[in-house]
Amino acid sequence: MGKESYRFADSKGFLDAHKTSLSALQYDLLLAVVSNHALDGRFASKDNIADLIALLKGARVENLIAKDLQGFAESMPRNYLIIMGKLFAGKPDSFTQDLLHQSPLCPSTLMELHVKETALSTKRELLLRISGKLRGALDYALLKEIHKAMFVDVYRFAGLDRYDMELMGQFGRDDVQFCMGALLPKESRILFGMLRNEQNFANLPAAMFFDALCGFYADLESLQPFREGNGRVIRLFVGELAARCGYALCFDTMQKSLKPALRAALLGDCAPLRALLAAHTKALAH
Repeated sequence: MGKESYRFADSKGFLDAHKTSLSALQYDLLLAVVSNHALDGRFASKDNIADLIALLKGARVENLIAKDLQGFAESMPRNYLIIMGKLFAGKPDSFTQDLLHQSPLCPSTLMELHVKETALSTKRELLLRISGKLRGALDYALLKEIHKAMFVDVYRFAGLDRYDMELMGQFGRDDVQFCMGALLPKESRILFGMLRNEQNFANLPAAMFFDALCGFYADLESLQPFREGNGRVIRLFVGELAARCGYALCFDTMQKSLKPALRAALLGDCAPLRALLAAHTKALAH
């Protein structure tokens, strides 16, 4: 298996190989899961796709997770180590070491953690999407419930934000600073209070809806409430918000453009994100 096999296009190809055996709704559901994870560099393998299809067609998630855990005891495929080894050849920094320590999967490298995480969290996300658990109030508690459900097998802090973890200080990436942990309770109340007061953007004309959605998405990204897994959880939440307003966000067509647009928004320019969301959204049938 070559290097390109770990790109989104190849994960989508693994899914497309099963397209004739899936309904349009099933295919779109699986594509949404694969796309969401790919945006964080978690690319579904053939085996991951096969398990997702089995789950969608009635397999018990507990049995699939147990199979994964048994498989993790085996050594990593040599070709994957060759492909990814250079990225993680150096000694892990303290941030990475802490993340590895926070996983009950006992990974020794970040690469190993990502592979195990992808196998497990894709299943949990699919289960979330088909179980009805996303249908509650669109509030901060739901965001934390999504995180818990998606990463319960992977991180001991699943469902806890940085304030809950007593990580009160600065949190950032490159030159972008996110909300301090100590301020998360206050800032989340303000943001989700606004969302509630705006009635979750329901019944807005399209132009106003995309203005509102863009602003909320950027503000939620600026919170980065969790130690790990923010991107996937936030996209799932924002996607559910859009769906309740009659729109489907097509993250599969934003693979190369979403992160630059989000970065621009976090630095004060929301125009690229607003244009991207409007261009890659389709109206849902009533």
